[in-house]
Amino acid sequence: MSLNSFSVGLVSKNESKYLSEWIKYYRWLGCDEIFICLHSCSDDSYDVIRSSDQDITIIVETSPEIGWEIKNDLYLNMVQQSKTDWMFIPDIDEFLYTPNSSIKDYLKKIPSSISAIAIYQNIFGFNGHVKSPEGSVIKNYTKRNADDITVSKKYPKFDVPQDLIKNIKPIFRRSHVQKINTSHVYDFSGYLVNEDYSLFSYHKCDRMLNNIRINHYFTKSREDWDWKTSRQRFSKCKPYGDEWFKYCEELNFEDTELSEKVKHII
Repeated sequence: MSLNSFSVGLVSKNESKYLSEWIKYYRWLGCDEIFICLHSCSDDSYDVIRSSDQDITIIVETSPEIGWEIKNDLYLNMVQQSKTDWMFIPDIDEFLYTPNSSIKDYLKKIPSSISAIAIYQNIFGFNGHVKSPEGSVIKNYTKRNADDITVSKKYPKFDVPQDLIKNIKPIFRRSHVQKINTSHVYDFSGYLVNEDYSLFSYHKCDRMLNNIRINHYFTKSREDWDWKTSRQRFSKCKPYGDEWFKYCEELNFEDTELSEKVKHII
């Protein structure tokens, strides 16, 4: 594969209602490989994936065990199976987006000494939907945090919902991965940098979203939120309280940029 080849990986449990859109989106984005690990699924996720794209690598994990150690092993399994130069491992509600170029053009410009780019996110709220609407997530949820939102420079501990917009996930060179600590924290052999190539620090927030970003549809409808918070989190982290939904309920900056770009495929 080329030096800017790109794969994406997902660990999912009983999220079949979202899988088709997620797959279509990442194919549109330009992924050369897609890996989906189904963890103890009891819904029709496997059938949804097979009907969507025969080229997806499905990893079936039947162990009921959860926690960061298990999740990181599943991530590492996908990293090791892939043959691409670059990789990104989002959740089902996270959509990587490069507004000013294709993902391939973006990646090929990154200096070889750089292992990974820290990608910040915009948080999309519930858009007033009590019940889950028909249609795609990207089209139905278009209200997010404002562009000029005030953010402290202190990197978050994720104890409060205001920390959400400080969070990052890396897009990384697979061969540079030394250890996966969480879905947000990796050890690399080279540099983890912000999009302007300044060194990223886990001790401060340098929020940048000009050329690469994540659209994170964190709550979706009230119905979706109640379902999401009724399950134990795979990481074993404490459950989200209702203050997280209330924070996202107040997000009202309209952003239809991505939904307009993908309206022909989703």
